[in-house]
Amino acid sequence: MPGSRKTGRCDDDAHIRPACLARAMLTKPNGLAHHRDLRFAVRCDVEHSVIAVYDLEYWQPTYAVTVFLMAAERRRIELGVPNMEIIIRPGTQGAGFGPYKHWPREREKKGGRIDFRALRGGLGNIVLPMCHMLPSATKVTVLPDRDPWLDQWWAPGHTFQMGDFVGAYAEGIRPLRAPHQWQKSQMITITLRECGGLLWPARDSNFREWVRAGLELQRRGYSVTVVRDTTKSQEPIKGLAIAPDASDFLETRANLYASSALNLFVSNGPAWFCMALDAPMIMFRPACDKANANSSRAAMASFGVVEGQQMPGAPPHQRLHWNFTDKADIIINAVEEYFAHAQVESPV
Repeated sequence: MPGSRKTGRCDDDAHIRPACLARAMLTKPNGLAHHRDLRFAVRCDVEHSVIAVYDLEYWQPTYAVTVFLMAAERRRIELGVPNMEIIIRPGTQGAGFGPYKHWPREREKKGGRIDFRALRGGLGNIVLPMCHMLPSATKVTVLPDRDPWLDQWWAPGHTFQMGDFVGAYAEGIRPLRAPHQWQKSQMITITLRECGGLLWPARDSNFREWVRAGLELQRRGYSVTVVRDTTKSQEPIKGLAIAPDASDFLETRANLYASSALNLFVSNGPAWFCMALDAPMIMFRPACDKANANSSRAAMASFGVVEGQQMPGAPPHQRLHWNFTDKADIIINAVEEYFAHAQVESPV
């Protein structure tokens, strides 16, 4: 599969577009209005666009940007504004990031220091390309510094939660689009979460069971490709095809998901990204009580993702599966049921 050059640095990454906003735009206080939601401003000039700030002081450069983009697009639609300008604002820590408390194991592994190379990779390989997958986003800019003028109209610390994603989704907002329209395939993808001891291992995929499920689906005539975790993108799996470029490059991942007959996940960033792409998918174990608090059943219910139910407003081609063990037979039965009842054509 075609992919862009992979690099740990974001200043020379092929994904990075040059800053195009210009500081002049940030010196027109009379041209900005809030319209009640303090997380977004509206530029009231001839371009008339929503301005959305992704502040790296508070938000990590990860798939969390999916929630931000869903919330921003919902606000743009509510206001009837045609365009969006996205500003990526650097944090106060080294390399322009924030004091992220959810990287404790990584800090411990690196001798007490944050792995800035991984953070740069997240900015260049996830945040920026995903922003460019939002059709209404006409400008995406990485500021060279925090620019304190922003604080005059945008209150730092205003955040986004999964409830923002669910609220937008319930209104039929699934706005991201793959950059290239690959021909529709009969493929089923399996995306594995393989963080190990770095970050909430209870949420990881049951590797052995997913491999068993993939092999059995192949035996039944399905074409199966595995998208491994980025840290294991090049590691083969006996008997199953892998997609290293899809693991490493968001554009390739998006093209693969959008062109496949079905995409399978446990709850992780790529799963919610796939939802926002409006691609066909099943998410197993949507909640986990043995990991971070925001992924628990109680927290997910407070966001509108209720145990035993589908996402509010979910289309037939996007399903949640609430069995809390990802065993091979459960996965296989869910796939067969999906093609039997989800009003989509089976690839076999």
